[in-house]
Amino acid sequence: MEDDSLNDTTRAVANGLISTINRRSAVADQRLAEARRRINQLQGTVHAREAEVRRIRHTNNAPDMPSNYQRNGGRVDIQVSSHGGENIVARWIRLLGNGEVVARAGE
Repeated sequence: MEDDSLNDTTRAVANGLISTINRRSAVADQRLAEARRRINQLQGTVHAREAEVRRIRHTNNAPDMPSNYQRNGGRVDIQVSSHGGENIVARWIRLLGNGEVVARAGE
């Protein structure tokens, strides 16, 4: 009789554990599906943004760099007059070798 009670308890505990595992597996599967949907949504957003960046770069092509000049890249902090009349940081520079720099707006 005591063995029957122990077997029934063991079965009840085992069934409870199996039930818990099944519930948690279902929750994990649901969360994984939601994560996959979110990943797909974000990948779509990334592709759209990349396309927008390509479009902006294509429509705003920088002029060709003048010969004997190099991209300033923030090395020389000098403003030059643009074709539009405002002062902008020089995009192109030419180092003269004696410490002097020739700067161009780059428009």
